Amino acid sequence: MFELVPTKLPHYVLPTIRARTAGCRLGARTAGGNAPRWQTALFYLSLVQFLLGLAVVSAAPVLLPRLYGLGSTWWLMSAAIVAGLLGLGALLAQLRRAPVAAAGMAALAVLVVYPAISSGAAPRLEQLWLSPRAASLAARYAVPATRRRLWQGSRNRAWCSCSD
Repeated sequence: MFELVPTKLPHYVLPTIRARTAGCRLGARTAGGNAPRWQTALFYLSLVQFLLGLAVVSAAPVLLPRLYGLGSTWWLMSAAIVAGLLGLGALLAQLRRAPVAAAGMAALAVLVVYPAISSGAAPRLEQLWLSPRAASLAARYAVPATRRRLWQGSRNRAWCSCSD
């Protein structure tokens, strides 16, 4: 699972796993023509949501480095294509009422696209990493050692010439 906000705390999305699992179980139970209309409509709505999520996650390894970093590479593009094809296969398997095959293909798509995003695309997103820019600004605007501000007491401030 990925978040839209770049943090280093992946446990923020953990509380949603139980609700997503319950939704998947409900969707997998919808099997045939004897289900109520609302349940069939929710089944197809969940497939549309899966397709939208697949499009976003498959496009991320290609588009994010182009927009926020060094540009995409051929292996990120191939990972996005493979993950997209596996996700479409999972969608078709779910439409054919083969949930085991759909789950297997979706798991394979995840095993392809998540490493591509986290290990391939994320390190290439230079605009999101603030530390190198902050270090260069600090080095550029650093106060020389001869003009350091010394704090004397609680309110008295004085400039002095110091040599290190």
